[in-house]
Amino acid sequence: PDMVALLAGTATAGVALQALLLALFWRRIGLRYRPDFRWRGVGLRDTGKMAGWTLAMILAIQIQGVIEVNVAGLASGTNASVFTLQNAWLIFMLPHSIIAVSLGTAYYTRMSTNAAAAKLDLVAADTGESLRRIGYFMSWAAAGLIGIALPFTTLFASTFQGVWDMGWILTVFAIGLPAFSGVFILQRVLFALNDGRLAFIVTMWQPVLLTALVIGCAFLPRNILALGIAASVSLVSIGWIVFGAVLVRRRLGVASLHMGRSFGKASAFGVFAAGVGMAVAWALGAYHESGWALTNLGTALIAMLVIGVAVTLVYVLLMAAFRVPELRDARGLLSRRARE
Repeated sequence: PDMVALLAGTATAGVALQALLLALFWRRIGLRYRPDFRWRGVGLRDTGKMAGWTLAMILAIQIQGVIEVNVAGLASGTNASVFTLQNAWLIFMLPHSIIAVSLGTAYYTRMSTNAAAAKLDLVAADTGESLRRIGYFMSWAAAGLIGIALPFTTLFASTFQGVWDMGWILTVFAIGLPAFSGVFILQRVLFALNDGRLAFIVTMWQPVLLTALVIGCAFLPRNILALGIAASVSLVSIGWIVFGAVLVRRRLGVASLHMGRSFGKASAFGVFAAGVGMAVAWALGAYHESGWALTNLGTALIAMLVIGVAVTLVYVLLMAAFRVPELRDARGLLSRRARE
């Protein structure tokens, strides 16, 4: 009970702190909060429909999660299992939570405004732009995760075998990171359009297929079962964004979202940068039991920094060489922030 209270209490305290910070920033920009109990005409009926479809999505994903945990549990003992998968997933979610959710939230406001005004051409333009940016940012993040995978997992595993297992599971998860974050954007588009039914269809494809693949993983050798689950997640994520993009494009009534070429280019940059990152990691001893990068926490952190810098430099140079517009936009944003 004390452990549950600690976890639940700190989570609730975190949410309360977020609310307090929002209130402070609202006051700073001149927004005032005044409770209004007039319910009629505020869109509760549409909100209720959206909430219903969202609840159905959550239930489907929870069922898939229960099956995944039980299948992964078959490998418990000396092999990578539930604990390894969950920690690798938490690391995987870091760049998604920081980058993709932030970008998605910013674009969601614009999409909602344009959707309410029935300006679907502008919604489509915002969708393509956000997906292109997500593609480049998350391919860079995926390359970085792949490079630092083994040194990073020394924070969670005390043996080389544990580091090795979790590191490769994280690597396989990271392959699907750009697609996973891209689907998050597509879902925001459908929410902006108030189309909970289509959002449900797009999302349901993932837990149904993933459940089937995870059940298939139960027949794999126990020492690679968790790796098979990670590969299934990445495979489904890649198929998920293709399926979702087709449905969203049709819903918006446009011929293209103009994101396929950018996603392909970003993926190619990511593969090259990840290769460089893995080479640097190998040189630092990350793939050897007695390697310098895995000696202790300090050497692991230094190795992660060196690998991260190498991956970033290579990725930025590739973007500059191919004159990617998103790099110019990023420079402009950083310049404005610096002046502020």
